[in-house]
Amino acid sequence: MPVTESKKTDKKVFERLVKRFHEVINATKEVRKLALDDIRFANGEQWSDALINERKGRPCLTINKIDASIKQVCNEHRQNRASIRYRPFDSASDPDKSEVVNGLVRHIMNNSNSTHAVDNAFDYAVSGGFGFFRVITDYVDDISFNQEILVKPIKNPLSVYFPLHLINEPDYSDAPYAFVRSKISKAEFEDQWPKVDVDSFSAAGEGDHEMWKTEDSVYIVEYFEVEEDRKTIYLLSDGSIVNEPPADEALIINSRETCNKKIMWYKACGGCLLDSREWPGKYIPIIPIVGKEVNIEGNIYIMSLTRNAKDAQRMSNYWKSLETEMIALQPKVPYIGAAGQFAGHEDWKRANQKNYPYLEYEPVSSNGQLCPPPQRVANIGIDAGIVNAIRESTDDIKATTGIYDASLGAKGNETSGVAITRRQRQGQTANYHFIDSAALATTYLGKIFLDLIPKIYDTERIIRILGDDMQEKVAQITDGYFDDIARYDVVVDIGPDYATKRTEIVESLSMLNQSNPMFAEMTGDYIAQNLDIDGAKALSERLKKFINVKYPGVIDTGEQGTTEADVKEMVSDIQKLQAEIQQRDAVMQQMQQLIAQLQKQVGDKEADRIVKMETAQIKAAADIDKAKIMVQPALIANTQNTVAHLHKHELEKSKLALDALVAKSDAELQAAQIAVAQTAPAPNAEKSE
Repeated sequence: MPVTESKKTDKKVFERLVKRFHEVINATKEVRKLALDDIRFANGEQWSDALINERKGRPCLTINKIDASIKQVCNEHRQNRASIRYRPFDSASDPDKSEVVNGLVRHIMNNSNSTHAVDNAFDYAVSGGFGFFRVITDYVDDISFNQEILVKPIKNPLSVYFPLHLINEPDYSDAPYAFVRSKISKAEFEDQWPKVDVDSFSAAGEGDHEMWKTEDSVYIVEYFEVEEDRKTIYLLSDGSIVNEPPADEALIINSRETCNKKIMWYKACGGCLLDSREWPGKYIPIIPIVGKEVNIEGNIYIMSLTRNAKDAQRMSNYWKSLETEMIALQPKVPYIGAAGQFAGHEDWKRANQKNYPYLEYEPVSSNGQLCPPPQRVANIGIDAGIVNAIRESTDDIKATTGIYDASLGAKGNETSGVAITRRQRQGQTANYHFIDSAALATTYLGKIFLDLIPKIYDTERIIRILGDDMQEKVAQITDGYFDDIARYDVVVDIGPDYATKRTEIVESLSMLNQSNPMFAEMTGDYIAQNLDIDGAKALSERLKKFINVKYPGVIDTGEQGTTEADVKEMVSDIQKLQAEIQQRDAVMQQMQQLIAQLQKQVGDKEADRIVKMETAQIKAAADIDKAKIMVQPALIANTQNTVAHLHKHELEKSKLALDALVAKSDAELQAAQIAVAQTAPAPNAEKSE
């Protein structure tokens, strides 16, 4: 955006900005210096320049043992991130709107890849003492006027400046101002602000922090400032609250002074203001994650995990370097002898390469005395004090970080799972203040969302939301839809993310199912629902149908229960089917009598044999039908006893099953009639007999 004349001439704001920037630099100089040293040390810069120069040509080893402890704390946070959840202030709130608010925040976090922003800040808090991430707003796309909220990382924590001496709240929510400093190339700056004279910038200052430019770069500062608008509000007798006193002062019950806050955002360089606007929220959108904060006689110190372990790590590096140096300086010549003793015996030169059964030497005398044979030089070894010092320095690192072998995966004397878990949690407990700081930052982020959502999502539109299962949905909102969410409570949960929770659910239920098969049958749909595989939802729905049949009422399907009229109707249908089955029984008896008559009429032996074979088949079919029919009264009785507890669709299934049985009986009866007709002798054949 081009710099307007009004911004160039706003010297009052610019002078206040420069003054405060220099003040915060001086007030936090020691904190930032120690943080920078911690970050460098944690990343391997563990020897000072003076020591490196002093030990020039000698080993200066860095065995970075602090890094494993830092990763342990940081990855513990990654496995148990804090998540935001909103709870309505009272029971009168709309639960559907609460679901939309929670779903919208989950979408904002997911769409912003906020885990990267928070993890980056947390990593710097552990290694250096503090880290930051921020909230911004941007247009949904290039052709839209609708905006959205995004969470972004601040990759360099030393680019953020807060006046620590003016802050009381642990989340920095009461900060009166803050700065974010960035650097761009001089060519890029001139392209964006061609009217600003870079050469007029002052390059003088105490160190890089106060410089506004270098030979090739220009520093730009974002400045957030809290402005307070104080006014008096009045409570009237009718319960209303107004900003102006009424004409009739008798209506005033009470009055008090209040303050409305607004956040102004400025962008400045070394010579002027470049841009300015009002931030839509009432909080400075820079969220800190801080280590242990200590105030000693008014001086604030922020402690990282690295800080107290640095001396122990230096000792470990020094003793390992000394050990390496001593081993390197030991003689590498295994044999020593008098001059001339090895002459003509080349085997001695290869004694370290081949396994000779013996070695010869040339006897040599000195001053009339025969010199002893060549001797092997004994290994000097490493001083026990150095070995103990290395071991003790390693233990000191563990003691200063609070992370011992069990937390790093080493096997101990514990045998039970509970004992192992408790031992591993010792390291987590020692450094839980980092996890707690991340939860505090997440709570502050939730407050910022709650403040921004009614102002950014203030027009009618369709928005994307995410459910608890991270499945995407859409919601239609109207103008002012979120105006009443200001009184929602922010709740922060610390625990595994959704994918990890699903894995834990499957593992826990599987363990329970091994000891109780009935439990397995009743929870199979829930296990399938949480499987991280394709088709998990379809499998879960299929298992629900099975469970509903075997264990009626276990799963609430949401269907309306069976009415008394439905039960009477279904019982009447079953009784009709019972009568039809009894009729089939009478028909089968008539068929048996017909078969007996046919057997008497057939005199031929061959025909008799055929009739007997067919009769046997008919009897077998009749016996099967008879058995089926005999089972039906028990089935009907059982159905009548339990019909009051079945759903309507289950009764319909019973009716369909009986209908199928009747149809099958009809088919078999028809087959029997055809068989009898084929077996009966023809009239001409009977006359010939």
